[in-house]
Amino acid sequence: MAAVTLLGTPQVDTNTGTHTITATPAVADLIVVVGQYRGTGDMDAVKCSDNNSDARGSYDRVVRQIGPTNGDITVWVRKQFVNSATSTVFTLTGPGSTGGGIVVFKVTGMARSGWAAVRCYGGGTGAAAASPAVQLTYGPALTANAMIGGVYNETNPAGVTPPASWTEDPTPDLGYITPTTGFETARRGSGETGSTITWGSTSATIWSAVAIELDISAALFRDPFAFEPIPFMTGIGRSL
Repeated sequence: MAAVTLLGTPQVDTNTGTHTITATPAVADLIVVVGQYRGTGDMDAVKCSDNNSDARGSYDRVVRQIGPTNGDITVWVRKQFVNSATSTVFTLTGPGSTGGGIVVFKVTGMARSGWAAVRCYGGGTGAAAASPAVQLTYGPALTANAMIGGVYNETNPAGVTPPASWTEDPTPDLGYITPTTGFETARRGSGETGSTITWGSTSATIWSAVAIELDISAALFRDPFAFEPIPFMTGIGRSL
């Protein structure tokens, strides 16, 4: 069973450009980053990386939800497991932003990394006085899998409660002024079986939300010397 825990101290503020967290992961940790930015003209320019001494600090962007007033919330998953238990700077760069934040989670007990570690994901956006909710692709979630999610809104702090049986982490909610922004993240190690992840309270302002389900099943191993049919062709061939 996977375990999800907060790594380091989140940085959420009106600083433009780059947000960082310095922390020391363990060998074999899978890193998941939830990031939020306001005012970035080119959301595709937002990047996530780390400088761990294993030199493998690149990430897959799993889901991005663009919200109202040019806000953005995104989940990134490290392409490879951590291979060095050394002090590491985790960096989220949002060129031209008017504020933002980064929250880093470490996940243990995983056999897959990067996109291969993700079974379901989803994003959603909505109006004030509604509960943030995310419809999962390929749902419902499998009860053994771990979950991570986040909400961005225009309240400081975010002022929303996590989905039922999830843990808000960090607590209390995050946020900053100018422009007024809220940011909340939550996790669940196992037990989720829903197709829609709904936060436990309404948001006082417009919101965007994201969630991912992490696949804890064993990584597939393919024997490179096994004989098998070649797709879309007749006969038997060797696939390498």
